[in-house]
Amino acid sequence: MLVTWLSLRLLVGKETHSLAIMKAIGFTADELTCQYIVRVSIIVLLSLSAGLLLSNTLGELLAGALLRSFGSAAFSFKQNIFFAFTAAPLIILVPSLGSALLIKTKIRSITTAQSIRV
Repeated sequence: MLVTWLSLRLLVGKETHSLAIMKAIGFTADELTCQYIVRVSIIVLLSLSAGLLLSNTLGELLAGALLRSFGSAAFSFKQNIFFAFTAAPLIILVPSLGSALLIKTKIRSITTAQSIRV
């Protein structure tokens, strides 16, 4: 959560000028926050999908090869479907979305007059 929050805070800092213009046009802090929530959601969902796909196809093969190099004779995964497809994604998704919601205070603090000056 901390890494996501810091990354979003840096992104908002970099986009302060654009955000100030959008606020001047009439966007609210809630609408701008919603844009960041959508961005974070897309990235997290794509990452989760790729991780689940790779872990189910190549995970056992790669982990087995690594453990065989350490001297283990046999290795197999015992999958917990509930955890892999429900609990683990929620453990990742909820803090990421929470970080995006915390950014709302930074967006609200942007003043149009100070940010648009050239």
